[in-house]
Amino acid sequence: MKAAKTRPPSFRAVADAGLLDVIRQVHADNYGVYGVRKMHTELNPRGHRIAMCIVHRLMRGDGLRGIRGLLHELVTDAPIGQEFPGWLRSVRLAGRGDRS
Repeated sequence: MKAAKTRPPSFRAVADAGLLDVIRQVHADNYGVYGVRKMHTELNPRGHRIAMCIVHRLMRGDGLRGIRGLLHELVTDAPIGQEFPGWLRSVRLAGRGDRS
């Protein structure tokens, strides 16, 4: 038990921490809509050659999700009158009924 506490982090743990920072940044840069497939497609040209299953594991572990299709409404707690990106056509403000 003592060896597990004193041993340095594994190669996988160190690599995952670095990749997770990149994934969080790319996810935030794209308004949080990228899922696993788009994230994997975005990371490869940036020089991060990783398998899709690793992207899936890291995103799931950190609670990152994409939005399924842009035809669905995005529910947000943003104040009324806040500007949204041009591609976002339908916004329903949470807790405000049908007003937008």
